[in-house]
Amino acid sequence: PGSRRNPGQLMYLNQATGATRTPRLQNAQQLHTLSDSELVSVAEGMMRARTHDDCALMVTGGMRDRKVYVWEVKTAAGRVTAAEKRQLVRTRHTSRISALCFEPVHNYVLSGSDSGRVNIGCAETGREITSDNGERVSTQVVGKLAVCPINPNLVLASMGTTSDQVRLFDIRSRLSIQRPALILGLQRGRTQSRYLRPAWHPHGDLIFYPFLRGSAETGGDGMVAIWDVRYQRCAEDAPQVFHPHKADVWSVSFVESRTAGRHAMVTVSNDHCIGFTDFQL
Repeated sequence: PGSRRNPGQLMYLNQATGATRTPRLQNAQQLHTLSDSELVSVAEGMMRARTHDDCALMVTGGMRDRKVYVWEVKTAAGRVTAAEKRQLVRTRHTSRISALCFEPVHNYVLSGSDSGRVNIGCAETGREITSDNGERVSTQVVGKLAVCPINPNLVLASMGTTSDQVRLFDIRSRLSIQRPALILGLQRGRTQSRYLRPAWHPHGDLIFYPFLRGSAETGGDGMVAIWDVRYQRCAEDAPQVFHPHKADVWSVSFVESRTAGRHAMVTVSNDHCIGFTDFQL
């Protein structure tokens, strides 16, 4: 967190060269000093965004000013040379920005907030696509937004609730945000954290959601729930369950393996371990 004596900063870490090297903050490049009102609560890269070869784009959400900005990050010889605000994406958020994602086909920036609202705006013009007040997905915080890798119209919203933690909506329909196309989740004795990171499988057919420990009856240590959205009754039947760890799992992601068409599932847990699972459909 920043203050007047210790302002917030946007930093850039070069990718480490060599398996044993790790990036260090003292070697990071300072890109931009943020004032108290500009403090950033979340930042995401804009993969597959249309831009020049010597620059990249990222999007940030404000902690206090509740503003969403698209940034242009310029590079030269593999190093970042400058970062400048390129476009303000207009929203009507009234609380901290808690989640961001970029949809490259329509060139949309989606933002979620602590008040449970989702806003859709144009990354190029900054125009707001949703209604004046945004669309409320839930009364709880929006923890993560993720676009389906094979259907850019389908967006996953992860909520910090005790049930119905996953909402899927079609961005082509404004009403779909208020009335999701699909609601998934498990009843838990504990509100799930805003910091949980679910993921789509790269083929877009499966959703992986890490669950924190529930009540004594429901358990849940090290559990990842898996829903197959191709199945018509996936919201009615219990999901498949995978236990890659012995403690709470916080994050699920996928990396492409050396074998074509195969992906490894990466999980991060409270057991201080990172799990790698060779997952194949």
